[in-house]
Amino acid sequence: MRVSDPSSSSELSALVAQLRKANSGLREVIAGQATQLETQTAQLEAQAARIAELERRLDADSSTSSKPPSSDPPYRKPQRRSSRRSSGRKPGQQPGTPGSTMPLIDDPTETIICDPGWCGDCGTDLAGALVLGVQRRQVTDVVPPPPPRVTEYRVLTRACPGCAGHQSGPAPAAAPARAQYGPGVSARAAELLCGHYLPVSRAARLMDHQLSVTKRAELRGRISTMPGLNRFLRVTPKGLLRVDRKKTTAETKLDGKYLLRCSDPHLSAEDIALGYKQLLQVERGWRDMKTTLELRPVYHRLEDRIRAHVILCWLALLLVRIVETTTGDTWNQVRDDLQELHVGTFEGPAGTFRQRTELSAAQRDILTKLGIDTPKKIIELGPATTP
Repeated sequence: MRVSDPSSSSELSALVAQLRKANSGLREVIAGQATQLETQTAQLEAQAARIAELERRLDADSSTSSKPPSSDPPYRKPQRRSSRRSSGRKPGQQPGTPGSTMPLIDDPTETIICDPGWCGDCGTDLAGALVLGVQRRQVTDVVPPPPPRVTEYRVLTRACPGCAGHQSGPAPAAAPARAQYGPGVSARAAELLCGHYLPVSRAARLMDHQLSVTKRAELRGRISTMPGLNRFLRVTPKGLLRVDRKKTTAETKLDGKYLLRCSDPHLSAEDIALGYKQLLQVERGWRDMKTTLELRPVYHRLEDRIRAHVILCWLALLLVRIVETTTGDTWNQVRDDLQELHVGTFEGPAGTFRQRTELSAAQRDILTKLGIDTPKKIIELGPATTP
């Protein structure tokens, strides 16, 4: 705005009033912009907090929250939590490592002689010719499984010639019923399931190939008494036992879903679910106190010492829950990360000092979330010891 040269005091006064009015308007605009900026800043902070919470929920799985394992996405690998880093070397045998071959045994089950019958050049019969060398080649293979071994116990009942009574022979402890599996079959099934971690369907298929028709019928009868397993059993037209894939697929759709019952009709679904979750937390607390914190057995006999022991276990459980809630991780994972932090003592001509190891990213994150100051790198310095 261009202003002409004032010629009188009245014009100067009018000009000053005009400038003050313009300045007041600009201050109002600046104040409004500042208020709008504060509002937008608060909205951005709230959105950032909401995004962080949504990302935390998205990254949560059964190992870091109370979600069941069935809710874990199958396409996402679990996050690497170890502080160890890859060495960069290819997997397998490294260059320069001495190799090893399958050794020969001295007492093979069968020996077959591969003897040339005649000379390939002139056709002369080589029977009885001088042997110049022998090459040993062995093939290790498995034999077909033997058929099931069925042992029948015949308990005889005899008539006493003296009193005309009936007396039966002692029934063996291994055969309490008419037909049953022996300990070898039970051990083989347990080995397949627990030792080799085979699914139930594959373990049943392997066992099925070794069972006869009678044994399959007996196994079906035993499974029919187990409602949890019988609903997934399917019998093929050839009499083989198989797992019903349609039923297991339908059951998989219900994984991670709960049916909660409550006798109070005034409670909402959220309150009922929260009550059950709190009950699970209480049960988990008791389980941790009895296992992780070793509340029992109590090796005290005086009442005050027993009370002190229980209070200390309760305080330890409280600290564990605070750590889990603050860090968003399980206590076992936090403990494993912090146990990698060590202190070493070094001695030299100049003196002795104690120094901690370098903090990993996971350890720094735990200390930051818990509000714990980073420990000093050099903990203690001491003069050299005189001999």
